This record gives sequence, structure tokens and C-alpha cells, in this order.
Amino acid sequence: MTLSHEFDALADAAKLYMERVPVDGESNYQLEAYYALRDALNNRALKAAEWHPIETAPKDGTPILVFDPRGDGEDEARTTAVGRWGQWSADGEIYCWLMEAGDGWVNPTHWRPLPTPPITDKES
Repeated sequence: MTLSHEFDALADAAKLYMERVPVDGESNYQLEAYYALRDALNNRALKAAEWHPIETAPKDGTPILVFDPRGDGEDEARTTAVGRWGQWSADGEIYCWLMEAGDGWVNPTHWRPLPTPPITDKES
């Protein structure tokens, strides 16, 4: 389940919960539940947007944003790229962080999930 699907599922659960919680004359439990869930989702989104140590990155081929402070070997510029853990050699013995664009690899120190793509006119 991707992070955006997880947020959608949490939002749906929050909506169902708020519809079923009774509203008391003295306090609005629905509103309190809404704020608590909103804050939890915001905190989760902020945490997902942070850079994480590469040791914690998924190694199942999922595309992620990777950061290599040493550059791509041709120059010493920093490299931020979409990458994934994958098979480098034809015999299947060498695995490394591969760049999605082009034929290259990186040696990243950090990673973060890719952002959710925008909704286009065709999808709305």
C-alpha cells in the first residue's frame, strides 16, 4: 500500500468514525476526533517527507528519491535522483542502487518516498 493509499484509507476511516460518534451538547466529539485525526495525518505526512538513512530504504524495486552527496562519479556535484534497488549484473550477483533515468547507479546515503503525482484533467 502506497503512502497516498494509506492516507486515503485513514481519511475514509476517519469519516466513518466521525459519522458514528454522537455529538454531545456540551462538547463536539466529532470535531475533537477530526482534529486529532487531522493532526495525526499531518504528522505522518511530515515524517514521510523527511530524508531517511539509506539502510531503511525498501529493497523490493520500489522507486524512491535517493540522495548521493558524492555525485555521479563524473563530477563531484551532489546527486538527487529517482532510484531503486535492483540487479546490476546479468548473472544476478550484483545488486545496487540504480537510477531510474538512464543507465547508471548511485551510492546514496539517504532516501525519501516519491511524492504523490498531481491529478490531471484526464483523471478528474
